[in-house]
Amino acid sequence: MKSKINQIIYQISIGNNHKASESLKGVLANYPDDGTAHALLALCLYNMKRLNAAKYEAEEALKFMTEYYLPYYVLGLVNLANFNYQEAEVNFYEAIRFDVDFTPTYCALASLYEKLNHPEKAQAILKKALEIDPEDLEVLTAIAQQHFNRNEIKEAESISLSILNINSEYSDALILMGHISLKEGKIEEAKKQVLSALAKNPTDEEALSLLCNIKFKESYIFGLWWRVNTFVNSFGSIHSIRILMIAFTTVNLLSFLALDFVNFELSSAINYLWIAICIYSWVGPSYFSRALKKEMETVELKTMY
Repeated sequence: MKSKINQIIYQISIGNNHKASESLKGVLANYPDDGTAHALLALCLYNMKRLNAAKYEAEEALKFMTEYYLPYYVLGLVNLANFNYQEAEVNFYEAIRFDVDFTPTYCALASLYEKLNHPEKAQAILKKALEIDPEDLEVLTAIAQQHFNRNEIKEAESISLSILNINSEYSDALILMGHISLKEGKIEEAKKQVLSALAKNPTDEEALSLLCNIKFKESYIFGLWWRVNTFVNSFGSIHSIRILMIAFTTVNLLSFLALDFVNFELSSAINYLWIAICIYSWVGPSYFSRALKKEMETVELKTMY
């Protein structure tokens, strides 16, 4: 059982949350009272943007393990995402109370204070985290991000480069360096850095958002195309179907209005628009994936030669 949980933790650490969640559901089918499994499933679901399900699993975990830090940490993340800042702060301090050495809680709490415009509190929290582990890459990245937010670019760059000297594939530092390079006008360098991050996790929303910003610098039209596809893909297949249904209702309403108040030709044009939306919803995601893959291959070839 312990080895199984360790394998699941590894899957979560490399971003394979879907596989980890399926494994955890199997564990819970046999051991429904396992608080650790419930907490890990809550973390997976949070990473998959399923906030309500994550909250439910975290609360289930606390039924069996009331002094376990991880459910409180996940509840804090969920409340932070839902703008329930006061509840999130309480959750994070509870998580710290039960595990004072778990540095991701400090980083999340610092992020909360940044959102509340309390940079001094955020700095103090990260200083505590750094005392726990001076080489923690997540903490160092959070400090670099603070410098970047204050427009202290050289300091942010220096810390980010030191992180990448330790681990050249650390995604958060690569993304931050991408932001720094873009701010300095080094578009090709920014693209190389963000695509290196996406090579590790192609669904990283922050990396995709940065890539869209880079595309906007290259071309407004293609930048818009990348932005729309990234936005739609971020919802997942179920939400994309809902968006399509909303579009269907809107287009049909416009078609009826055009038929009643304008003319048949305009109504027909709107219906053709709906057909085009349907066709694109079918072929668009695969074309977008191919475009992203091509970008990665281009960067790899430039690196080789």
